[in-house]
Amino acid sequence: LTTTGFSTVSYGNWNASGILVLIVLMLIGGGTCSTAGGIKQFRAYLMWKLLAWEIGRLLLPRSAIVERPVWEGNRRVFLDDARACQVATFVFLYLATYLFGTLVLCACGYSLQDSLFEFASALGTVGLSVGVTTAGMPDVALWAETLAMFIGRLEFFVVILSLLKISGD
Repeated sequence: LTTTGFSTVSYGNWNASGILVLIVLMLIGGGTCSTAGGIKQFRAYLMWKLLAWEIGRLLLPRSAIVERPVWEGNRRVFLDDARACQVATFVFLYLATYLFGTLVLCACGYSLQDSLFEFASALGTVGLSVGVTTAGMPDVALWAETLAMFIGRLEFFVVILSLLKISGD
């Protein structure tokens, strides 16, 4: 297996658990500032921390003041509501796009498992395939994956802000 997007592994022979783990890893992607696509490890870590803090907050009195420290690299920072909202919005957009793209591939006649795998690979700019992504695939599926690779590589907020800037001039 290489990092070039070419693979000698036949994922069709993997069991569903292995495919699911690989899909989750493709959705998470790389680390912050890496060239990999995906939600990114730091955002996944923040979402986990936010979940834990929210559950803990439910056990505290309403008047309690709670600090939300996280490690960002080698420094300890405190997460404010704006940053938490930004991360949650990004993760929501990412997963909504993933769901929509998977549905597009399913509508083109591909199985749910293959569609989940292929669109996670496209959106995460991973390059793995179970054989769905080919030059002969339906145009709708090809354009959906192309757009996913573009958005997944540049990230949603960059693309959205760029489009807003272009349309505003």
